[in-house]
Amino acid sequence: MTNFMSLEDRKSLSLPYTIKSDGRRQYSKCYMYDVNYTAILQNWLQHENHIAFINGDITSFTSLTSPQLTRLKKFPPPVSSTDWPTTKCLHGWTYDKRDYDSTLVTELNLVCDNSWLPSTSTTFFYVGSLFGNVVFGWIADKWGRRTAFFAILFLEVIFSIATSFSPNYVVYTALRTINGLFFPAIYQIPFILALELMGPRYRTFAGMVICMFFAAAMCLLALLFKFRFKNHFDPE
Repeated sequence: MTNFMSLEDRKSLSLPYTIKSDGRRQYSKCYMYDVNYTAILQNWLQHENHIAFINGDITSFTSLTSPQLTRLKKFPPPVSSTDWPTTKCLHGWTYDKRDYDSTLVTELNLVCDNSWLPSTSTTFFYVGSLFGNVVFGWIADKWGRRTAFFAILFLEVIFSIATSFSPNYVVYTALRTINGLFFPAIYQIPFILALELMGPRYRTFAGMVICMFFAAAMCLLALLFKFRFKNHFDPE
């Protein structure tokens, strides 16, 4: 099917659609026509005009030679019918990779019935943040803010790298939850430490500078995603 039909032709044949206000088709992302595509293509291939044009009677589209495929592409492709029954997509998805080559969503197919999973992993991340605020606040008070900060920084690097190599959704969510433990503390502890080291006169200025550098770093992080090759970073 992919040998002689473009992606748009395959979508037109296999996916239900609605007509948008501008006249364009909006194809379903989660449903497909529940028909025998092999039989449809076979019947289309056996059309007498097709047989004559490609020079020979072909019993199976899998036996087409390269020259025959080239000739066959000149014919209008088979079309679908709105009367066909539909079912949920059974054979996976083809993703638009113009902006991103690979993401967690595309690699684990977190779409349609699984579209709620990325948001759930983010929820667990912030649940971890809730506990991290309490736990690392206590650690910073007991053993010192500098000790707590470097411990958090070390653990954050380890678990962030591990998260990018998650083999499945469960491992990814578990590691994201652990990363959530460090998320507020890795900002709050050095912020408080800096304010404690400054005199009352300069604390407002110091707080503003810290926030400015934090915001600048977040902006630069967005640029890194533009040049990335492959990872499993946060789908949100």
